[in-house]
Amino acid sequence: MGVSIITALIAFPIIIALILLITKGDKAKQGLAAFSTVVMTVGAIAVIVLYFASGEKFFKADYGILNYIAIVTEAILAVIIIYIGFKHRKYLLVFFALIQTAALIIFEFIRGNGIETEHNLYIDRLSMIMMVVIAVAGGLLSVYASTYLKRYHDKNPDEKDKSSRFLSSLFLSISAIMGTVVSNNMIWIYIFFELIVLTAYYMIGYGNGRNARAISLKALTAGMLGGISFVAGIIVLGGVFGTLELNTAILIGSVYGDMIAIPAAFIALSGLVMAIQMPFSGWFLKSVDSAAPAIAMISSVTSVNAGVFIILKLSAVLGMGNFAGIMIMMVGGITFITGAFTAVLQIDVRSVILHVFSAITGVIIVCAGIGTAESVWAGIMLLIFCSVLKPLIAMCVGNAEINTEKTDGNISDIFEGKPGLAACMLA
Repeated sequence: MGVSIITALIAFPIIIALILLITKGDKAKQGLAAFSTVVMTVGAIAVIVLYFASGEKFFKADYGILNYIAIVTEAILAVIIIYIGFKHRKYLLVFFALIQTAALIIFEFIRGNGIETEHNLYIDRLSMIMMVVIAVAGGLLSVYASTYLKRYHDKNPDEKDKSSRFLSSLFLSISAIMGTVVSNNMIWIYIFFELIVLTAYYMIGYGNGRNARAISLKALTAGMLGGISFVAGIIVLGGVFGTLELNTAILIGSVYGDMIAIPAAFIALSGLVMAIQMPFSGWFLKSVDSAAPAIAMISSVTSVNAGVFIILKLSAVLGMGNFAGIMIMMVGGITFITGAFTAVLQIDVRSVILHVFSAITGVIIVCAGIGTAESVWAGIMLLIFCSVLKPLIAMCVGNAEINTEKTDGNISDIFEGKPGLAACMLA
């Protein structure tokens, strides 16, 4: 029963994404988003009821054929990304996509197919907490996005309405982050990471402005750089240690921390890219107002949570005892300090919240890097808090901007005459 619910939580958003591509009418989209929120939340709560008391659950099943399906999926995603790179003459993006895809395919057929993966799916309490966060926050943000985009096009009637594609990308990203938090197979996690990056590209680039397109391409390029690091970690982990299971890697690292530090560092570096940590956060800090639902989704549900999740999972093999833990703590700490001080000096409301989002995530990264049980639980509590905080802030600012002619006002100007919205922002 449990594996059926978990599989459904991954598959259901994909079905909704496909339906949204052909759905016409704003009310129909809003209703479908609301219905999906209820279904996903009920499913996530059901998993908690079944397994939270026991703490963890491995799922034994023969998913061997799915490894090849995953490789085919990776190839399809790579073709899409390479096409985007050639279309916009971003050849570095093409190079990043080619090198990681080729490396993963060669590894799979030379070494990977000989490595037995006993448990492709695995959940623990962190996974279950994440599932509820994804279902509730992701679902509510989909409802917000459907209403926001309607007002956005009312304000910008000359822009072509592509809200169906946007909402479809949003639900695909929900499916990908659900798959990330329940997967134990490192190749599967990598595929889900790549899908998150690609859907983020489509969401961030919403609208016809060159600025939005340029930022979305930078985000995609950064994500592909993180993908190279993740593939390197998979190759070292599989080639040297003979495993592709995340829990096995953590078990090895908990006993022989220094031995697992190299693949852990590669995978954690990919997590830092996803979690918009310095120096990979430049595109995020320049995001535009038309991407307000995308920024809320990326910073509180999909990309950032995927990066934070993988680093929190690796926390048992991090800490002051090896260079991987020190690297994580330094990057998170520098991001927090720089983001916090920069946010204080900003006047534009969007710049303030984007720097704050990046800085808060840095604190969670530091907690994961420390690697103790207390710091990890502190990081998880901050993660839950931020999953409420970030969407509320993004939605408040997005609503304030979409209802005013000001797009570059300071905080006091943009909330002027809107006491209810200001009260939500204050909360």
